[in-house]
Amino acid sequence: MPFDTVVKKMHDSSSTETMTTIYQTGYFDITDMDKKALIRRVNLNYTSAHNITCYVFTDNATSMGTLTFPANNSSGSKQVSRRPAGGIRAKSVAIKLQVENATSDITIRKIEVEVDE
Repeated sequence: MPFDTVVKKMHDSSSTETMTTIYQTGYFDITDMDKKALIRRVNLNYTSAHNITCYVFTDNATSMGTLTFPANNSSGSKQVSRRPAGGIRAKSVAIKLQVENATSDITIRKIEVEVDE
């Protein structure tokens, strides 16, 4: 008995569907001493047609700062640096990146945290 095979299109490129994207690192030590280090900058190498919101979490799991990385519609990725306001001190840090209502590809190539001990 023959079967009819039907192929359905799963993604329509003209779709207006949006999606929230979240990426969070685990906690990593930024100093090996008993005292806390100062977070100078967060650097992000990325390509995105949407703004990326970056939350900086410290030792006690509190969000200590929010940074916004602007959309870049260029053909290549860009490295952008943002400085947290008020000087954040910590022994360990986690980074959470979030994009609201994304309708296109987002590429994160590198996340760097600059610190002074």
